[in-house]
Amino acid sequence: MLYVLFNFTNEGKKMKSGFAGVLLIGFLYLCGDSAVSQNDSLKNYVLDRIIVTATRNEEDAAKTGRSVTVITENEIKNSPYRNIGELLGQQEGIYMVGTRQTHGSIQTISLRGANSNHSVVMVDGMRVTDPSSVDNAADISELSLANIERIEIVRGAHSTLYGSAAIGGVINIITKKNNFPGLNVDAGIQTGYFGKGTSELSPNAYVNYTFSNGFYANGEVIYTKVKGINAAVDTVTQQGAYKHFDNDGFRKLDLIGKIGYKNEKFDIFTSYKDVAQKSSLDVGAFVDDPNYTIDFNRKLFSYGAAYRLNEQLNFSYMGEYSSTARNAVNDSNFVDNMGNSNHSYFKGDYKGTLSNNEFQANLNLHGIRFVAGMGAYRETMTANTFLLYTDPFFSYSSAASLDSLDIHSVIYNGYVHVDIPGKVINENLSRYAVGLGGRVNRHSSYGNNFTYEVNPSYRLTERSLVFASYATGFNAPSLYRLFTPEKYYTSDIQRGNKNLKPETSVSYEVGYKQTLDDVRFSISWFYTKVKNYIDYVYIWDKNVSIDSLGTDFFRDDYRGDTYLNIGDQIIRGVEAGFNARLNSKLILFGNVTLIRGQLNYDADKVDVAQTQGNHVQLYSNGAFLTREIRTSKLIRRPNTGNLGVTFNAKGNVSLTGNAMYTGMRRDVFYDQTLGPFGALAYTPLKSYWSVDASARYAVSTQWIAYLKVENIFDEKTTEIRGFRNRGRGILINLRYLL
Repeated sequence: MLYVLFNFTNEGKKMKSGFAGVLLIGFLYLCGDSAVSQNDSLKNYVLDRIIVTATRNEEDAAKTGRSVTVITENEIKNSPYRNIGELLGQQEGIYMVGTRQTHGSIQTISLRGANSNHSVVMVDGMRVTDPSSVDNAADISELSLANIERIEIVRGAHSTLYGSAAIGGVINIITKKNNFPGLNVDAGIQTGYFGKGTSELSPNAYVNYTFSNGFYANGEVIYTKVKGINAAVDTVTQQGAYKHFDNDGFRKLDLIGKIGYKNEKFDIFTSYKDVAQKSSLDVGAFVDDPNYTIDFNRKLFSYGAAYRLNEQLNFSYMGEYSSTARNAVNDSNFVDNMGNSNHSYFKGDYKGTLSNNEFQANLNLHGIRFVAGMGAYRETMTANTFLLYTDPFFSYSSAASLDSLDIHSVIYNGYVHVDIPGKVINENLSRYAVGLGGRVNRHSSYGNNFTYEVNPSYRLTERSLVFASYATGFNAPSLYRLFTPEKYYTSDIQRGNKNLKPETSVSYEVGYKQTLDDVRFSISWFYTKVKNYIDYVYIWDKNVSIDSLGTDFFRDDYRGDTYLNIGDQIIRGVEAGFNARLNSKLILFGNVTLIRGQLNYDADKVDVAQTQGNHVQLYSNGAFLTREIRTSKLIRRPNTGNLGVTFNAKGNVSLTGNAMYTGMRRDVFYDQTLGPFGALAYTPLKSYWSVDASARYAVSTQWIAYLKVENIFDEKTTEIRGFRNRGRGILINLRYLL
């Protein structure tokens, strides 16, 4: 594993970070026998980690026939990561975009190479997304590490239990409930910098009071204020050229409240979360913009009740209502040293709501575990935009509103899942087990669809498991792609396509997991094919030959743009992870993920009713769809690896070092030469290493101090073409527990 992690890149110039990581590990290992460990995480090192998300039943993660990860509260609190995105980016099978850029950047997730809108992110089993966005993908930057009991990750298609978007996998963030009887406090403050002129300040406070009869109340507040880096890469070298690059700031406030009652029979709660953040961003690659800001607010109200009738049967009800408001403003900018501006102003207000209500029953009958449920999921969106251009010689303004269109969708669903141990059939089959499930969905726009899964497993020993799965998944089209009404004046083709079908997937997986007293190891091979892939296209006049489009100044050949089900996406890969206690003081951990993917576009799949028989040009690569087109790689799908070590030094000190590898990947840029309007072209991004180190010191049982140095070698790296990652940073955190 170590050889693979340090050698799947051939770029020797990057090896200095990898070599430093090896030296760090070697040094800590040599120091191991001279220190006394007092870190509780080393006691009873391998414990049963209960996971619920994999089967909607409580189950030991080591015995679950799926690729899963459980990140505990203790691991979250003792980790050096400042947000959920950074924490998730260290797990196998996950690649995060945006976590190493300036604060406030959109953070998107790719789970097993799937698109960002092909994975489900939930809080307490309820989905978190923005229905007013173009693709309805979750922005991980809005989530914080506040009030979290544990995070459960299930990789692979899981639409049978979790519905739309669960193609790459599911991430469930489970918040805290009751605690030890009495008053419980967890407060802290973090400060630091990560480049010239930058700063970060983030105080937080969590308070819980738990009564001996089962009632509890939680409250938490987190405030973050950051003076960030200039996100845009500066490529202007001309002497005297106008440059006024600004540092992009970020502010965020999380307010969380939760009350409930929990005992052996009942588990009842209601919670409220208010997230308000303001980001200063740049509008595009290599383009600084000091006057572009986005305000985002989410109000999330969730509730639930569970009743355990007896050891065999229990019932639960869960629900949520969430509203989002995203306000983008781009005011005029100066463009030269004479004080001239670009005379433009844009404002966009985007709002969305989602509501979700589910009822579920769990039955354990002679070792066979049944789960059955039903629910309704509803989304709405609206938008208001205003554009103003005020040049002294020409002025223009336009306004658009979707308020009167009542844009919404509803998905009704019912699902059944059963886990059957082999011993209930025959004692000779005691090492075997199988999970089976099915789900029926009815969408208010496209109608019905069905998903199912088959998940066999075989227990080699008490602590080792071989498993496989065959699962189907789906992703419902976003409201924007279905209903946005924009049209070009030369035709009546609407950008939103009400005839879009859901993207559907078929996934295979074969895996192995081993849990010993001091070691956890897992490896999986997976394959996913997404059919009816939705993509954005240009439409051109069918009466003009492709070679002649856009060549006549007095003729407008353009017929608009739209979304189409137009191809298949194929992803295959291998992921592996391990966590090992080498001795009483040293823990080594790491993972590697290797991804390959392609897109196949098929001219025969074009919806000619939507395009009216006109020419179709792919915005994703500029090609006109007259035949089958294949792309050999997907965008931003690198091979990744992580290698880390935790060393428990003298007294109450623990040290952690982590080296993260991001492989070469393909990105895009707008190329005006591709067709009459231009389209996206591909460009490679270099691979890189990033090495972080952190220290934890328990001053007392109540006071804990943390120090983190990120990007130790100050590598000049980029996750997205034209945007910078943060430089070397130092963070200090002081935490108080009661």
